[in-house]
Amino acid sequence: MLPPVARQLILESLVLPRNAARRILYLAPPPAASLYTGLLAIILSTLFGTVLSLLLPAGGSAFAESLLDAPLMMVAIQSVMFMTMVAMATVLGRLAGGHGDWAGALALIAWIQVMLVFLQVGQVAALMLLPALGNIVAIAVIIWFFQALTVFVAELHGFRNVLKVLGGIFISGFAVLLVLAFIVTLAGVPLPEMR
Repeated sequence: MLPPVARQLILESLVLPRNAARRILYLAPPPAASLYTGLLAIILSTLFGTVLSLLLPAGGSAFAESLLDAPLMMVAIQSVMFMTMVAMATVLGRLAGGHGDWAGALALIAWIQVMLVFLQVGQVAALMLLPALGNIVAIAVIIWFFQALTVFVAELHGFRNVLKVLGGIFISGFAVLLVLAFIVTLAGVPLPEMR
């Protein structure tokens, strides 16, 4: 069973993410602990997804199935995305006048990774109970992710306007996707076919 502090942090992360962010920043975990926590959460999420795909094979996209068939590649991609999010939360927040630092961003984004593992387990439980409920939970998880990321970054840098932070997240995310698409195109990597 989880200690009471962990249960309270999980609950706050779901319903009061600003309080959870304050608590995590107050705890100020060492950067190495945050990094290992984030990477462990990524590994657990990938293992869980891989085992689940073996138990409940679903007809998803060929690209998603190929990633689940290559768990080390999936861990590598998610790890790069994790570190990119930490760097962008730190650098772009600082450029916008924030006062957050790398260690704080690493701790907050690592906690988001941990929460995503818990939510993934909840989503699978919902899927087992009622398949249509699994889709609703998936949408709720996506909404929670963007809300938590926005509020965590706002709290990290001392921003009060979360709508500006959310806009910055979407604009910077779109820019990253454009750069990645450009790099993938230059490298000659074939994109997955649309069905």
